[in-house]
Amino acid sequence: MNGIVMTKTKGLLLLVVLVIVVNVIFFFAADDKKTKQETSNTDAAHAQTAAAVDAPHQGYQRHQAGYGLSLELPETWVLMSAEQTKELEKVSESVTGISRDDKAISLSANANKDGKLNTATVRVVFTDKSFGKDDLLHLTRSNIDDVCEVISSSLTPSLEKINSTLTSAVTCSLSTVNNTPAFLAEFHRKGILDNDDWEVKSYQLPLAEKTAVLTVTYNVTSQASKNEIDTVLHSVKFN
Repeated sequence: MNGIVMTKTKGLLLLVVLVIVVNVIFFFAADDKKTKQETSNTDAAHAQTAAAVDAPHQGYQRHQAGYGLSLELPETWVLMSAEQTKELEKVSESVTGISRDDKAISLSANANKDGKLNTATVRVVFTDKSFGKDDLLHLTRSNIDDVCEVISSSLTPSLEKINSTLTSAVTCSLSTVNNTPAFLAEFHRKGILDNDDWEVKSYQLPLAEKTAVLTVTYNVTSQASKNEIDTVLHSVKFN
């Protein structure tokens, strides 16, 4: 690998680490918050961004997240308001020390409006495109393992600040979402409001204009939530 390619690869890996850590911490911070079912007038832009466009499966509703990415969510789930999202962004930044200025949260939904009763969450974030599908496909197994090591070492101290901890090793792989290449980081962690085990999967998907970060998590004691998350992941479409 020549010097130019090596530098580009290191830059790509650093970006992958930062995006995953920031979004995962933001994700956890939502555990102890209540989600509003109603969307106020000040949240109109957020509501339009995550607007429902069709409902191909019974009991689910398709939402357009942006940049051609859409997915289905159970009709009983609730979207977080723009105000709540901004509040959680501040929490994430204070814990990680990393600004989210170049990122835009397009869709954030919980299975329950009360954080204490919530058993699953879905987030879609768009960040400036810094790598493409070819870059991902050229990552070696060694590159991917290095990313996991850095993600794990970065997550551990951040999770401690929000009363959580890793309960499994971080594993990373090159995956796909509806035939679109993705960098996948997955692990288990302790619930913030309980001692239950939660599974986390974070997909980075390079799109035409942006990189989409799709993060899902669910309480492993809830088979219903696992089934819902599986349906959500299989419902992702790119227009």
